[in-house]
Amino acid sequence: GSYIVLNGLTGSQQPGGSTLSVTANGPELLSPARWNATEGILNISLAQDLAQSRELVLSFGVVNGMASQLGPDVTVRVDNWRGNVSATVPAAPGNAQILLLAGFGFTACG
Repeated sequence: GSYIVLNGLTGSQQPGGSTLSVTANGPELLSPARWNATEGILNISLAQDLAQSRELVLSFGVVNGMASQLGPDVTVRVDNWRGNVSATVPAAPGNAQILLLAGFGFTACG
């Protein structure tokens, strides 16, 4: 199957070795996603490949750590039978960084 991997979600209090509930605006998502708190990696399984030009909006939550930190850059990767595509989304100001994954292209919003 295909995967969406978000890397760089570091500094949270979310327990490691657990899963996170992830919601999306379409049927492609298999939830829950695998969460590695130590490395800050969220691995989301897809039930099917994303169609070309398909916008998939993902929502999930993690608890910020007690210590302040600068927002990390987040790397988004899509892996499937065609190979993989990666993009780094620079840190955004504020409490949340919104990522919009559109097909095999990435657009940072916010």
